Amino acid sequence: IKIIIWILIVIYLYNYIKKIPSIKNDKKVEKPQYKETEKIIINYAKFKNKYYTDIKTKYNYLIPLIYAIMIFEDEKRPEFFRNLDKYKDKINHKKRKYGIMQIESYYPIDDIKSINISIKHLEKIYTRITNQKKNSNDINIIIKRYYKNNDNVDRILFIYNTIVSFKNKD
Repeated sequence: IKIIIWILIVIYLYNYIKKIPSIKNDKKVEKPQYKETEKIIINYAKFKNKYYTDIKTKYNYLIPLIYAIMIFEDEKRPEFFRNLDKYKDKINHKKRKYGIMQIESYYPIDDIKSINISIKHLEKIYTRITNQKKNSNDINIIIKRYYKNNDNVDRILFIYNTIVSFKNKD
């Protein structure tokens, strides 16, 4: 019974903490551009070091986009909360988002599997765009089709461009 009570307390605190960022977003303060860029580059280096061997795609063009989506999704849902979701699933088996790429599933998915699912999805989108004779280098179209909306495009594009410009400096 103690374990169940502690789990309920953790779930309550999780839901309480989840509501706090929405309050902070109302009073959003602009971060200096260099700090934002520095944060993206640090996260890129961290994820590249951690997942470099797991990212396999036949289109090298998509690799910076994969990292950009990874950074974006990690900002929205940090690892701590993703780990809590795994325990939450044991209580109620609902469809929710799992892994670093936030893939919807009825059962927990680890980060590597979520990356592989996202890569396959991005490759399908890329091949469709290429087959339709559109500009295959238009990253906007790929992001819009991946997310099926325009809400996240600007942020992911900023992250993507930061990664690409950092890679070109090398």
